[in-house]
Amino acid sequence: SINIAILPLAFTCTDSVPLPLLALKLFDMHGYGKLQNLYAVDVARHIQIQWKKHGHPVITVFDYTVKDHRYVPQDLDILAGDRDTAVVISLGQHFRPFPMELFLQRMLNVRAAVQRLLLRSPDTKVIIKAENIREMSADPERFGDFHGYAQYLALRDIFRDLRVGFIDAWDMSIACGVNDVQPREVVENQINMFFTYIC
Repeated sequence: SINIAILPLAFTCTDSVPLPLLALKLFDMHGYGKLQNLYAVDVARHIQIQWKKHGHPVITVFDYTVKDHRYVPQDLDILAGDRDTAVVISLGQHFRPFPMELFLQRMLNVRAAVQRLLLRSPDTKVIIKAENIREMSADPERFGDFHGYAQYLALRDIFRDLRVGFIDAWDMSIACGVNDVQPREVVENQINMFFTYIC
């Protein structure tokens, strides 16, 4: 069985979804809003995938509930983990308009939680997904790639000496020449790289 916790990994729908994902069935969690927790299962292959939004800050125009709100370190601390568990952590875009100190403190907390997870379950696979570059039409003073690049460099530095995988979405989106917060052109490459880490 494979358990995948995605905290939060922004994959958009494309026509090139890998075959293993086609058998997944979305389980209705009876959540609220577009940013509700998602849960998909493939009973025949014993695969479950969970997605949840990270804790504050969450910048969105969509309604969402805070009833099940937890920060990523809290989610990691309640995760048992084992050789069939993979965790993907993707943070960045929502931190851009805030002081860099907030991002650094949050990432240091995530790092400490990853260390605790790997200490109690060394076979758990942890993957860090960097943020993408984004379009410049969305308030470049607050959301511009200048802030994103600083966060990207800090993220690489904070996790560099841990036994984690790293999906370099920043370089992937630059290589594809896209300026989109969730570039469809690189999602397939991100998924393929994810599978190289867990297979």
